[in-house]
Amino acid sequence: MTTDRPCQPQSLLILLVTAIGWGIFSPIAPALAQPCNRPDRPDLSPGDNGNDVRRLQSILLLLGFYQGPIDGSYSTDLANAVQSFQEATSLDPSGQVNTETWNKLLPNSACPNRPPDR
Repeated sequence: MTTDRPCQPQSLLILLVTAIGWGIFSPIAPALAQPCNRPDRPDLSPGDNGNDVRRLQSILLLLGFYQGPIDGSYSTDLANAVQSFQEATSLDPSGQVNTETWNKLLPNSACPNRPPDR
């Protein structure tokens, strides 16, 4: 028996982000297999403040993991959202953002000064 249920926009977004992360829509996916340590992706943890935290809040809000304010404060709610995202993407659910977490959040942002592997 089939029921007609409307597709949830959040589910579609997660599916799209997952597909992009797997490299389905990206020719640079092999380059992302290696860790990308970028200066614009600092490690973040509870108690941090500033524009990098605002960026993190905005990304997690867009992905549906964070529902709080975009105020640049790494709160307990943001740490819980990070932890949920990490669990959903098979990362260590520490609640802290490191290089691996940034690479899952922004999977198609190639490292500067590093050409894609062919």
